[in-house]
Amino acid sequence: MKRTSLNRRTLHFMLMLALLCGFTMIGLFHIVEMRYIYDRAATALINISALTTGDDPDTSHPLPEISHIHTDDYKDRDILFPVEIAILEDYLNNSQTIPFKNVRRIRTDGHDVFYLSIETVGANGLDGGALLLYTDVTFSTDLVRTVTVILLVSLLIFALPLWLVARRSIRLLDEKDQSIKNFFTNAAHELKTPLMSIRGYADGMEMGIAAQKEACQIIEKETDRMAGLINTILEFSKLDGGMVKPHIQLNDVREILYDAIRVIAPVAEQQGIEVSFEFPDPILFHCDEDMMFSALSNILTNSVRYAESCISITAERQSAPRDRLTICIRNDGQPISNEDAPHIFERFYKGVGGQTGIGMALSQEYVRLQGGEILLLNMDGATVFEITM
Repeated sequence: MKRTSLNRRTLHFMLMLALLCGFTMIGLFHIVEMRYIYDRAATALINISALTTGDDPDTSHPLPEISHIHTDDYKDRDILFPVEIAILEDYLNNSQTIPFKNVRRIRTDGHDVFYLSIETVGANGLDGGALLLYTDVTFSTDLVRTVTVILLVSLLIFALPLWLVARRSIRLLDEKDQSIKNFFTNAAHELKTPLMSIRGYADGMEMGIAAQKEACQIIEKETDRMAGLINTILEFSKLDGGMVKPHIQLNDVREILYDAIRVIAPVAEQQGIEVSFEFPDPILFHCDEDMMFSALSNILTNSVRYAESCISITAERQSAPRDRLTICIRNDGQPISNEDAPHIFERFYKGVGGQTGIGMALSQEYVRLQGGEILLLNMDGATVFEITM
């Protein structure tokens, strides 16, 4: 059974909590508004009844309109409104249990009505029936219900894009988590190789089966390799944590390229690879000098590893239609296969003859941080890395 990721559970919980809060607030709005309408209606009826008995009414709040009918009016039902007939029938059917001046609410034919009964005395001093004061709050209650429905529909409509965003966020977070897991798995694997080599030669020296000079050279080489790998891993950790920010300033890109070429010059000369370049004078561009140097030197190191006889570098800056810097690094080695090309910038992905598989990934991160991109092109049987800023 596939286990639900922590990201999925957390975001689903947050989404459900947000919807629950929305429904709760709408429900509270409906309850409070209805309670307010009912209280106003009851207050209005009590105030009018106070006037009929000589008491002082409460007039501190605006009150709804009050109408009245008498129980004797039930004899002439033809001249009454349907709601008035409903009020009279309700009172007459329940008069024995309804105290005078007690506010009563009924709903009939879509009407929401409050009424109150006042005892009247006939001309002969006998019971003269009851005067019913009533107020129809249908408009107000219907308005509150309509607003409540609109709010509920709006919440549901809002929940759809929120759910889509949450779904996309879950996918991105899961991919990020998987990437981090793969990163540390691959990093551990890459670190294990030089450690095993160091351990093997150390044991060989201890047992006297490995020449000390050769073993020390191998140990030193593997130690340097491991230190470089650890530094790169730490740099990736800073990049992923958002701790690395580019320091953009105006630089002469030619000088950065010259420094990067000097890094590979000894190896290129040893392998008989010619490094040619063509730069206009000057190439002033806003970029981070250290990041550009690292990206270019990594690409050139990769190029000199696979080149057959030459590496050519071109750079140019265009000011129209927008400021644009393009650097192309071309080597005449075997073109990168269609299987390797889509993964060349993935962390720890090593093609044929690759080493740690992190140099190109780091170059891409540095270029992206400066708002640029790196493209891998196979042109005329050669491999071209094109950096556009």
